[in-house]
Amino acid sequence: MSAVSISTVNNQLTKAFGVRDQLSFTKIPHIFCAHDVPESGVTSYGTIGISAISSRNNGKVNNIHVELVGASYTRYRELSLGLLIIAERVISGEWTCCPGTIFPGVLNQIHSEIYLMPPILWDDKFRTITIGDTQLAWLQAIPISKSEANFARKYGTNALESILEDNEIDLFDLERRQVIKD
Repeated sequence: MSAVSISTVNNQLTKAFGVRDQLSFTKIPHIFCAHDVPESGVTSYGTIGISAISSRNNGKVNNIHVELVGASYTRYRELSLGLLIIAERVISGEWTCCPGTIFPGVLNQIHSEIYLMPPILWDDKFRTITIGDTQLAWLQAIPISKSEANFARKYGTNALESILEDNEIDLFDLERRQVIKD
């Protein structure tokens, strides 16, 4: 289901690794990477296959299926592992994906949490598409610190997004300064 969207991302989408037959998607998550996307020196990573699992929002199954996408400076490879960890937990039923979700302790960085929001870095390359009666939606994985995650839990994700935007954080830098301190 997600291969249709992935192929439209960019001509520079050069690698898809771990991709096997369609049947394995329900049990084995896969990650793609695209070097120099959305800009030079940045690598984009995304999941392939978690959309085969029914999406839930507030415990209810719906016809929106989700894949994840994120980007970091190429020197950081941890984001791909973080997406894989999330994908495995989603496929196992332990976690669900929807905008505003914060996954704890995914990365071994200051910014160890992953916050999900609609994609903002790739123009409309990762837009929601309809396939039959199902929608495939992409969510962007943003690494945030524990204190930023706690701020979002206390004041809401809109407040977090505003403070990140007001501080003009570098979304590609996994070692960026924290905008909220404990």
